[in-house]
Amino acid sequence: MVGPITLKIFMACAMWMTGSGAPMQCHFNSQALCEHDGKQYSMGDTWMEQECLHCTCLHPIGVGCCET
Repeated sequence: MVGPITLKIFMACAMWMTGSGAPMQCHFNSQALCEHDGKQYSMGDTWMEQECLHCTCLHPIGVGCCET
């Protein structure tokens, strides 16, 4: 299970990355693998999902995605 500190760090980073005050939805999945479309990602790597989600590999604790 991911601790509350890890989730706070993810949310703070997500808010910093947007650079605006606009509300956005972020999701964290502690069970997700750092993989998309058959490609493996490492800690800190990012990718875009078709649903306009900007995802970040937080290996080994999961994947965080925010709406763009």
